[in-house]
Amino acid sequence: MNSSLNNDHTQNNYAAFIAIDWADQKHTFSLQVAGQAKKETGTLEQKPEIIGPWVAKLRERFGGRPIAVAVEQSRGALIHALLAYDFLVLYPIHPTTVAKFREAFKFSGAKSDPLDTDQILEILTKHLELLKPLNPDTQVAPGGGFAEEMAHLGVLPAGQAQHDQALLLWAQHS
Repeated sequence: MNSSLNNDHTQNNYAAFIAIDWADQKHTFSLQVAGQAKKETGTLEQKPEIIGPWVAKLRERFGGRPIAVAVEQSRGALIHALLAYDFLVLYPIHPTTVAKFREAFKFSGAKSDPLDTDQILEILTKHLELLKPLNPDTQVAPGGGFAEEMAHLGVLPAGQAQHDQALLLWAQHS
């Protein structure tokens, strides 16, 4: 991600907004093109051969312009994979934030991934100024930075940072 993209986090800077709800095997997503109300939805398997081509299509479709990506997760593998792409600006959202949002604004308390991605997308598009993008310069250094930043942002539960850092390092070397 270019550092110049981090300096001004307004909706006008983004070609599209994507919400991703993390899961072990498949991630659900909602995509909204800037200035449009229509949402596109889908799923992605947690495999480099799936995520890489999907991101390449996004780059082509939006001409490499910045895309805001909100991710609900408490583990770092997906975020780490997405940090490799310079036009994606990642906004981690703690799962509790989404749960509280659901509780406050929806009638049903039932957990549903498609509904979660819509809520994550709503948080991203309507409250972007309150969210903090990840800074890749502090996350990708082996042996430190990434998990601590995730814990600081509230994406990792207390005490899980070291465990997730170990998992991340294992995934990088697998």
